[in-house]
Amino acid sequence: MSVPGSGEIKKVRDGSGNPIQKCTAILKRCDALCRLHGELTKNGSIAINDLDFDDLLRSALTLAVSAMDAYFRDKFLERIIPHVKKKGDIKALARTLEKASVQLTDVLALLGNPRPHRSLRNKIADWLLARPMHNFAQIDQLFLSLSVKKITVRAAEKTKKAGLRVKVEKMVARRH
Repeated sequence: MSVPGSGEIKKVRDGSGNPIQKCTAILKRCDALCRLHGELTKNGSIAINDLDFDDLLRSALTLAVSAMDAYFRDKFLERIIPHVKKKGDIKALARTLEKASVQLTDVLALLGNPRPHRSLRNKIADWLLARPMHNFAQIDQLFLSLSVKKITVRAAEKTKKAGLRVKVEKMVARRH
């Protein structure tokens, strides 16, 4: 059985690729784990060294939640600097950074830096790493700082799959 998206996996491992490419590559790996589980259980295979084949499903679930977490974190980081540059207003910048829990004193320290936007992005990235993006309210609040309202609600509506948010929330809760 070949792993789908194996070329994309390299991009995930080396950190290249945009947020959706990274997320899609990880979700393809999740799909492969689920299909492997199906094949093993369908063929009546015997568990190997006490490996429960359902561990493949649990692994896929954990990877899928991690993919969601990484996607929203990377997407926010991708959009924060263009948002700051577009607004250009110090007050708008301060409000945005305050919502992202970055203190204005930290930002002022970056002004002497030759690459302040990169430093700002790195500071926000460090902050985001300590905050998992599993909770839809938290994700919506984060993106509201970029003037994007109800991102998770709108994304779920675009799929035209009733109850998608509820299903994902249950999946995240189960993962924990």
